[in-house]
Amino acid sequence: MTDYFALFGLTRRLELVPSELAVLYRKLSWNAHPDRRSRSEQAEAMGQTALLNEAYRILKDPYSRVRHLLDLEGIPPAQNLPAAFLGEVFEIQELLDEPDVAVTELAAQRLIWHDRAEVLNGQFTQAFRGWDQGDRSVLQVLPVLLAQHTYLGSILERLEQ
Repeated sequence: MTDYFALFGLTRRLELVPSELAVLYRKLSWNAHPDRRSRSEQAEAMGQTALLNEAYRILKDPYSRVRHLLDLEGIPPAQNLPAAFLGEVFEIQELLDEPDVAVTELAAQRLIWHDRAEVLNGQFTQAFRGWDQGDRSVLQVLPVLLAQHTYLGSILERLEQ
């Protein structure tokens, strides 16, 4: 597996400044561009450009960046989420499957789940800082947070419809 952090000359950090990452990406892309290479090097340059594009796509999104870090560290996706969380997910999914749910109920649920997403984002921020300060124990927390983020995203998407 290619280490996208190393490809960009970065340490495995989770808090990245998007504008700085974009500058690095443009610089690397410019240097690797096939038009700047000889004919014999163009195929390789095209492969390098594709790899840079994929790396940038992954690194610029914080959640994809976490998944990439976990993959590099050999940490599998979370298998067991907290039962209370799963129960709440089940309840909201049942509500969303009801054909005659009141618009006011959906609006209230939207606010509740947006608040939950904000809390989760705060937990991600705290975990990011911990990792960047050398706390490897966050590798146990990040898969659970990532799985919860996926559920929350799906619920919020349904609530917005």
